[in-house]
Amino acid sequence: MASSDSYGRVWVAGVVSLLLAGGAIGCNVMDGLGPSPTGVDALLADARTALANGHPQRAVRLLETAHETDSTNVEVRVALSNALYAAQDLDVFTLRSAVERLNGKGTAPGPESSRKRICPEGVSPGRSPQRFRSVALGGDEALRRFANHQELLHRVFRLFVDGVLARRPGAFATLSPEMQAKGYLLAVLTGMGRHLGRVRAAVLETKTTLYLDTEAARSILVACSPTPAARTLVSEALCRLQDETQRALVWLQARNDQVGSDQTGLLIEKLRRHAEILRGRSSCKPAAGARLADALSQDRLAE
Repeated sequence: MASSDSYGRVWVAGVVSLLLAGGAIGCNVMDGLGPSPTGVDALLADARTALANGHPQRAVRLLETAHETDSTNVEVRVALSNALYAAQDLDVFTLRSAVERLNGKGTAPGPESSRKRICPEGVSPGRSPQRFRSVALGGDEALRRFANHQELLHRVFRLFVDGVLARRPGAFATLSPEMQAKGYLLAVLTGMGRHLGRVRAAVLETKTTLYLDTEAARSILVACSPTPAARTLVSEALCRLQDETQRALVWLQARNDQVGSDQTGLLIEKLRRHAEILRGRSSCKPAAGARLADALSQDRLAE
């Protein structure tokens, strides 16, 4: 068998490579060729090759086997989470597009029908359509993809975000800087994807309309709903998204610290803008589960 040096392992730089390429490239058997690997290390190496050659489904199969073999292996959990997202084309570009929609991209003047809805005090989108820009969520492809993959996002949350970052931070810290950086990006994608999908569902199910108040001291996202109960439901979903956005910013900074670069700078900029828009609303109570990564966040901020 060839030595590890002959494998020609190369870590590919960049956000897309971190999320989709999976890291190192090996010389293991290609899809459908040669015997199937059996050991965890061999399975990991073959999964990297499969991802690098555009076969994410094969990578998922290999990593599912590795996880069944050793469910405590942290690297397997990171790699499997990454492959599961790659197989569904969920990446940071999907996240950035969804955030941009809520930040006001593609808004339109508020409709007249908003007069009949229950809005926050002083908000009259129907009377000031140029000030209150309607933020339509139903037709946005990025938000739809997050909404349609909630089960997958929840699995990765259990597998990695809760299963590793929250419960086994010491084990996570033993990974290479590149693998840790990948893990932080997976955490951002998972947390934001779950809550963006929930906001979309709450808005559509309650027939609520979101507006961006463009004449406030800073742009504010407001909700107008048919009933008080509906507006409360949407407001709670937005508050949870606000908490998750703050957590995502901490994780992105931790990711950049690990690799010594600012390759996620544009996403950070979009998320900071998103956080400002959400904070402009009324104060939110801490969401259930908001303490998920608080300890990790505080550690990173203190460094």
